[in-house]
Amino acid sequence: MTERLADLEARIASIQELHEIVGAMRGLAAMRSQEAAHGLVGTRAYADIVGAALARATGLLPEAPAPETGRHLPRGVVLFLAEHSFAGAFGDRVIAGAGLRGSDRLFVVGSRGLLVCRERGIPVVWSTAMATHVGALTTTARRISAELYRRFSAGELGGVDIVFARHEGGARSTALRRALLPVDRRRMTPAAALPPLTNLAPAALVEQMLEEYLFGELAHAAMESFASENAARLATMQSARRNIEEKLGDLRMSEHRLRQEQITAELLDVATGAEAQMSP
Repeated sequence: MTERLADLEARIASIQELHEIVGAMRGLAAMRSQEAAHGLVGTRAYADIVGAALARATGLLPEAPAPETGRHLPRGVVLFLAEHSFAGAFGDRVIAGAGLRGSDRLFVVGSRGLLVCRERGIPVVWSTAMATHVGALTTTARRISAELYRRFSAGELGGVDIVFARHEGGARSTALRRALLPVDRRRMTPAAALPPLTNLAPAALVEQMLEEYLFGELAHAAMESFASENAARLATMQSARRNIEEKLGDLRMSEHRLRQEQITAELLDVATGAEAQMSP
């Protein structure tokens, strides 16, 4: 019985350590999710401002037909997936909502997401790690933007789409696929606006702003994905914590029962020994 009790105590100590680790991960995920939720306001505002400026700049160009869709070229699809594990079905929902086609060229953001794609046999042409804190998201977005714009400008891609999980509060998110390039000038040109003052030729101005527009949308998508990933991880850690606490409760009840049995056995041994000494 003593060995059984010792084994049980060791198991309880091990699970308590796991409980502390899960608690730390839960706290970190909650902090990151809140930071990203606050950051969404800024990234959305920036993307909207750049988009509006691009719309005014395109108004300086001659009237043009709808953009070529590059139907003979593959589309680049940026998948914002998880960087780390323990995010539940976060990556599965994004992949399922991507509506991937065989001709798509996948650009994966997130180390864990890249492993999931490889496990599923989904070909990836380029990948990068997802930022692990809010402050690094703009650097990640710049890296993606530079790669996409280079390939699009070189004629390797007929267009660029992004797929990300839009954060909806709590652990809720919705996978969205949006087209970014080519930009439909007819949709972006404002109906009524005074022509802006510029120091560059309209074509050069639009080209520079187009890359900034791409960056702004990618930065916002990265922030949405970061918030959604950490919200999903928070929910996973909360569920794991509840399960661990239930298991600890059961083990402590077993420990209490074994201790009582041990005390009872020791008392019986004492009583038996005392009776033996009193016997003639």
